[in-house]
Amino acid sequence: MVGQVRDGGALNACNAILCPPGSYNKDGRLSVARGCDDCTSCTTFGCTSCMDDTPTTGNKVYEILNELFTETSGRTWYNNDNWLAVGKGICEYYGVTCKNNNLDDGVSELDLASAGLEGEVPTSIYELPGLELLRLANNDIKLSFKGIEKATNLKTLHLTSTLIDNMEGIDNAPESLINLHLAECQFKDEIPPEFYKLSNLQIAYLNFNRFSGTLSEAIGQMTNLEEFWAYN
Repeated sequence: MVGQVRDGGALNACNAILCPPGSYNKDGRLSVARGCDDCTSCTTFGCTSCMDDTPTTGNKVYEILNELFTETSGRTWYNNDNWLAVGKGICEYYGVTCKNNNLDDGVSELDLASAGLEGEVPTSIYELPGLELLRLANNDIKLSFKGIEKATNLKTLHLTSTLIDNMEGIDNAPESLINLHLAECQFKDEIPPEFYKLSNLQIAYLNFNRFSGTLSEAIGQMTNLEEFWAYN
């Protein structure tokens, strides 16, 4: 048998069997009308897209979000509606906003605040095409800022109430970053020098950490800063 189901000697017309590993189609299922195409990068049943050697925007986004889902215990999130679900497009995933509602235009927002993520967020998240807002607040996660320069359109980074405890690499953030939320994290001692190099920031929330010491004179270089919250 090669995918269709026989019922009383006749082919069953319903979508009956998931595409096996090594193959895919847009529905993720075999049917009388649609077979499955070969794809070596599909390693699970029911693949709905294929990541080839020259991935499309959709394939790249799928790969990044699949890694995020896997590394942060996606199956136990409080809300994972449509994530990796057969027959559901990426723009239908909970927390994902596609620019112009078109995946080819990129993912403009990823908002999984208070969604129950756990663990280390892969830094590949910065490679989401077109990303302008990343909100992962109120989750038991860590996220390195190494590679943040790849998020070339990032405007808002909201990581309040996470387990982040250092800012190494954040000084490489793109010039587009104007809104930074790092309140209620795990920082302590002096505000790190990397922070003061974010000269385009307009809003910065660092409150309810365990910072101590004197505010550096380098904050005078942050001439675009309109709001700065750093109380404990």
